[in-house]
Amino acid sequence: MNDFTTEQENKKPATAKAVALIFGTALIIISATTSAAFFSTYAAGLFNFVTPELSPLLSAIVGVVVFEGASITWAWLRANDADTKNQLSTASIGAWASMAGGLIVTACYFALNTSLLFERLDAQALTVISLSSGVLIILGVALNFALAHIYRVNSATNQEAENSAELRAMSADARHTVRQETTQARLAQTIDIIRQQIPAQSRAQGEHDAAEMLARMFAQALTESEAQLRETDDPEDEPARPFQNGRR
Repeated sequence: MNDFTTEQENKKPATAKAVALIFGTALIIISATTSAAFFSTYAAGLFNFVTPELSPLLSAIVGVVVFEGASITWAWLRANDADTKNQLSTASIGAWASMAGGLIVTACYFALNTSLLFERLDAQALTVISLSSGVLIILGVALNFALAHIYRVNSATNQEAENSAELRAMSADARHTVRQETTQARLAQTIDIIRQQIPAQSRAQGEHDAAEMLARMFAQALTESEAQLRETDDPEDEPARPFQNGRR
């Protein structure tokens, strides 16, 4: 009896998962079908720049990918790939926003195809609906691109790379600062040494100049003394001596 109860309890989660899977798949198929029909009908000319013949098909494919496909993808990423809190939040926003967009498109398609409402639509209203559907696809594409970028940036690998880059930048700034401060210190030390050497060199130069000046003055005085002595010893300047013994 206990084994049977345990087996039944083990089957319950598997059964519940199968039922949830079938139900979820059915809803996605319905939503995807209505989205494809909506965009192929009311945004048929969105891709006329590619080819007018395939424009309705391309509109349908893009609409399904942007909403139902994005909702499934974001849900899978949140459950199997997200490794940071920011990635979990981004994937949740993407899943809920895409699902909400798909539900809005489905509701609009059913409402617009109700016989009473559809008969009242004129050409102007259809033009507004067509423009609105084109804008809705563009917004869905832009939102998913932005969320995909945010999801990638907030990955653990990317954050580790950013942290490493910040550390390298901080280390480079520190080395540059140390190098700059060292250069400034050396420059200040060199200036101090030059300032200290200038008075000593000036004194030495002054003493050398004074010695040279004294030597020149001494040489000049010596030259003048010798000249005076030569003038004193010149015979033409001596007086005549009297003759002694018949001799002069």
